[in-house]
Amino acid sequence: MPNYCDYSMRVKGEKANVEKFYSYLGNDYCYKNDNSPTSYPKKTDEEFMKEYSIRYDSKDGTKHLYTNAEKHLYRVFEAYLNEEYENDDGKYLMWITGYCAWSIYCCMFEGPFSYYTDCKRDDEFAELRNEHATSVPTLSKELGLEIEIFSSEPGCCFAEHYLVKDGDIVANEEYEYNEYCLYDYETKEEAQKDLGIEISDNEWGEDYFYRCDIDPNNPEWSI
Repeated sequence: MPNYCDYSMRVKGEKANVEKFYSYLGNDYCYKNDNSPTSYPKKTDEEFMKEYSIRYDSKDGTKHLYTNAEKHLYRVFEAYLNEEYENDDGKYLMWITGYCAWSIYCCMFEGPFSYYTDCKRDDEFAELRNEHATSVPTLSKELGLEIEIFSSEPGCCFAEHYLVKDGDIVANEEYEYNEYCLYDYETKEEAQKDLGIEISDNEWGEDYFYRCDIDPNNPEWSI
């Protein structure tokens, strides 16, 4: 089970293309009905087909189950549409929040240790992955989109900020991100001594607080 990474995203472009991106973002996918994490718990072929909208392929004499999602990213568990509207410049804009596995880099981008790159292995599903798996920079270029994403992952103490325009990664930033829970402390002095930090009166008035050089939970958008 991965650490969950919360994200907040804005997507700007032509309305049809923004909507197409959103349809890809939360797509389910699974390439084989086995006991791998993508198909846990074990399902019958009929249950698997119904849930994942897959098809049979028996060209090689065996029965495998393939996804027919047009495009998908990897391990994006939630993509909630908060707001959509036409911007002042005539472009359509969506604000999306959700969570994914580990980091937005792992699930939505290409490169070392990303799911997109790691899953490009040469196996019986390689051709299908090449057809259906995609990434934020690829979709940004194909659909002419500006995409900005902020994330926070308190378990590993980092936050991310990406800005992608027409496939070009304009911003790629990572920050230290720390959350502090104050439930167990009766006094501010006790909390400061145990956590090894100075706590302001405003912070002490909350059940928990976080510190980061950016605010991924209330981001300053550039698009």
